[in-house]
Formats: sequence, structure tokens, C-alpha cells
Amino acid sequence: MNCHKVILVFLLSFYWILNAGEVKLPKGLVNLLFLPEMPGTVLVIEKKTQKAFVYKVESDSLDLNLIKEFAVSTGKNNGNKFKKDDLKTPEGFYLIKEYIPSEKLALEFGIGAFPLDYPNSIDKLLKKSGHSIWIHGLNKERVPYDTKGCIALENEDFLFLKEHITIGKTPLLITGNLHLEDKEKIIREADTLLEIIKNWEKKWETNDIESYLDFYHSDFYSSDKKMNFDKWSEYKKRISQQTEFISLDFSNTEYFYSDNYFLVKFNQRFTSNKFSDFGKKTLLWKNEHNNWYILQEDWHYIKDKDKEIQLVKNELEFSEIIKNWENLWESKNIDSYLKCYHPDFYSSDKDMDFDEWTDYKKRITNESDSIAIDLSDIEYFYSNGYLFVKFHQRYTSEKYSDSGNKTLLWKKNNNKWQIVRENWYNIEDQDKKK
Repeated sequence: MNCHKVILVFLLSFYWILNAGEVKLPKGLVNLLFLPEMPGTVLVIEKKTQKAFVYKVESDSLDLNLIKEFAVSTGKNNGNKFKKDDLKTPEGFYLIKEYIPSEKLALEFGIGAFPLDYPNSIDKLLKKSGHSIWIHGLNKERVPYDTKGCIALENEDFLFLKEHITIGKTPLLITGNLHLEDKEKIIREADTLLEIIKNWEKKWETNDIESYLDFYHSDFYSSDKKMNFDKWSEYKKRISQQTEFISLDFSNTEYFYSDNYFLVKFNQRFTSNKFSDFGKKTLLWKNEHNNWYILQEDWHYIKDKDKEIQLVKNELEFSEIIKNWENLWESKNIDSYLKCYHPDFYSSDKDMDFDEWTDYKKRITNESDSIAIDLSDIEYFYSNGYLFVKFHQRYTSEKYSDSGNKTLLWKKNNNKWQIVRENWYNIEDQDKKK
């Protein structure tokens, strides 16, 4: 399991509320925190006031400074665009994808046009239709709410835009009502979204099926398996009962926030005691009553990356690795024991990373005069460069004893096998005491 990594650019200012002296910015601009690089200019359209705001991103301070405000005209009908010919202007986060000069346009579009990337990737998943949503000039006097869905402005203002935007990089936020939030609250929202993804991954990897399913919307649909929420729940519960361990590895993660939806795309490697595969996953999350739920999930299997899990036939090398780990633990050689663990280690049952695990193990070891470890029913599996070892373990010290099933996930680091995941299922028995 890789931690989701994203560079969050801290926006220092957008609106200054003079009386309170607090930094405010439009809620929808949370997506700026997920862009791979900060754009030079940000454009905001508010349909209610028929206003456009152009902000310059200063390279030295990352401030958003207002450099231009002007009037616009949007769609004749109110509300968010959903289908072709509804005469509505879409709401959400978009990019300006190209420039069309006046000589290639009808007179009604004035001095030029900037087509937007509507429908964006979230719009497409929501089955929104329509096309050719542009920012364009005019050959007549501007009238509010007078377009078929485009954003029209005076030719003079269009020329200003042309000088200050970058095709394919300048973002555009279109909103019905401009809702301002504290800058810190916007940053917390971005952090919350990343934490939700991490928790969803953790519940899946620890096979906590009920908590895992709590992340899914009642209107959920799996496009690759053609399942609604009820069928998905039955399917996932059935798989969970057959699964003893799960390892997830995510990479190349992309995030996109638009109009209370959050789209996450990533490469996923899944490995369990039954199955292993690799592919591209897409999750569409929806904010409902201030909670985030998965509304859609899609999976594209990549065959040439897949390697089915195999039972290890020659166990000699691996049995020596496990025996060494067991002996170091039993002899309380804590420093050498901890060298068996990878820097990216995570304990699924204790929810600890490597540093937390190190502190915990050192404390427990110092409290114990002697330790006895007994391992039985050991099985080895190998898949995709990982070694899976599962066994029954009985632990005994003068203060505590328990018995249960343990799973260790190993991978090579600098040609040395190290533990990247450990999971423990305690089995209540009469010998257990504290």
C-alpha cells in the first residue's frame, strides 16, 4: 500500500474580508490543490451576478491577486447544464483547451473564442451531454442571460483574457453562487479527501467488509461488473469470506474535484491468497450531507501485468528467513529484529507505520524478561515479487500470552527480504491472560 502523495499548494489569499481580516476563497477552487503545477492565471465566473474575475498567480508568494473584473452573459436558463440544448451554462472546474480566431467564426462570436473542455471527466461519468461550450466575444451589446450555454463578453474583455491565459493550463471555475470559505477550511477539505481515500484503502486491505461498504453510496454502480449497490455488497461479502489476506499497491494517482464530486484514478495491484491482478481503477465520489461516498467505480484489467499467485514449492530459502525473524524476536535482539522490517512497513491490525511500530516493539521488548514463539501450519505464497507467509502463532511471555493467525508480506529491498505488511488475527483461548 503506497501512501497517496500529492503536492498541496497553499493558496495564501483570494479575497480579503476587510472587516474580519481573514483570507477567503471560493470553495470550488479546492481543485487547485490537486493540480500538478500552479497555473499563472485563474478565471472565476459567477452566474448569479453575471461577473467574471481574473486572478494572477504571483510566482513568489502564490497569492491570487485580482487583476480584472468584467461583466459576462451566460445561458438563458438557470441551473447546471446536464443535457444538450438545455440553454444552461455548466458549473464546475474546467480548462481552456484552445483558441479560435475570428476569421474561423460566425459574426455572432465576436473577436474570438476559447472552447472549454466540457464535458469534463466527471461530467462524462454523470452522463452529461452537449458540447461547444465556449468563452467568446460579441458583435452586439451584451445582454445578461442571453446565450445558449456559452459565456459571452465584450470584445475588449476577450482581448484582455487572450493576453493573460495559457491554453490547456488556465483553469476556469464556473459557479451559480460564489460561496467563500476560509483558506484553512479549503485546505482541510483537500486533506480530508486524501484521508478518506486512505481509510477506504485500509478497510479493504484489512478485510473489514462492513466498514468498507460504508464508503459506498446507495445509488452506487460498478460499470465494469454491471452491479448496483445491493449486488456489489453481496459480491464483496462473498469474496471477503474466502480471503485470508489482501495487499494493495496504488500508483500514478490523479485527483480531480468539480462541483461537489471528486474523481480519483490510479493504477492498482491487488494480491490476496486467492488471486492477483493489475489494472486501472476509477472512483467517483459524491459529497452528500457533508459526507463523501463512492457513486461509481470502474476497473480496466491489464493482462500483461498480471501474475497469478503461486504456492511456493521450494521453501528452503524462505523457511530460513522466517526462522531468522522468529529467533531474533525470541532472543529480544530488537535492533536486528527491526531490520527485518521495510521503511514502508504498515501493521494492518494495529494501524502503525514503521516508526510507530519501532517504538511499540522496543517498549514491549523492554517490559518482557523472556519471550517464547511457536509457529505452526506455515504456508508460503509468491506473487509479483512479493512473498506471503501465513501461519498459526503462539506467543508467550511472563506478562502475556496469546494465540492466533499471522500474515507477513515480504519484498526485497537492496536484495534483502523485508516485511512491508503484518496482520494479526487473535484467537481467544484459555491460555490468554494479561
